[in-house]
Amino acid sequence: DILERIGKASAGIKDDLLEIKGIGEKLAEKLYELGIVSFEQMSRMDDYAYGLIDAMLPAFKGRAKRDEWAKQAKKLIKSKTTV
Repeated sequence: DILERIGKASAGIKDDLLEIKGIGEKLAEKLYELGIVSFEQMSRMDDYAYGLIDAMLPAFKGRAKRDEWAKQAKKLIKSKTTV
């Protein structure tokens, strides 16, 4: 399960996933439905997690790894904590 791999978000956390390059409204909605709601979760993605995303969202296969969601999420977390 993807949430076992990347963890569950803290209660009340729901980041704007549209800030990640390559995520549009439709994909963000699907990710929210899967319980992927925070940059912290996305920052923990690895090749295995990317594979799980590909299996669950075949219409977007390869998007997460190609667009380096984990790397982007880490940058967003850092930029928000240094403001």
